[in-house]
Amino acid sequence: MKLPFFKKADIILLAALIVIGAAGLLAVRPASQSASAVIVTVDGVQTDSLDLSADQSVKIDTQYGSNLITVENGSVFVSDADCPGKDCISLGKISRPGQIIVCLPHHLVIKIVGQDADAPDAVVR
Repeated sequence: MKLPFFKKADIILLAALIVIGAAGLLAVRPASQSASAVIVTVDGVQTDSLDLSADQSVKIDTQYGSNLITVENGSVFVSDADCPGKDCISLGKISRPGQIIVCLPHHLVIKIVGQDADAPDAVVR
């Protein structure tokens, strides 16, 4: 008599592992992005507020220089700047509450604000 490749216990174990794996994926999925605004400040003074859901570009001219801030597909980034190092451009795109882009030569801070901005990233016991 030839035994089947999978036994009944093997199938039950495989199904249980799939259910546990799916539950684990649901538990660690990224939180929904509830960001709604991008706040732009120069020298600590708010100069602009942008909607993160609307694609747009805004040029920020200050006494220190100028930056072109672009909002695109739910993220924001500095697409052009006349500062020497252009570090603010190399920081790339940000899209979650609490993330910031800083251009030190221009005293410029770009921050995403939303409901989850003050929520902890992780809790350790």
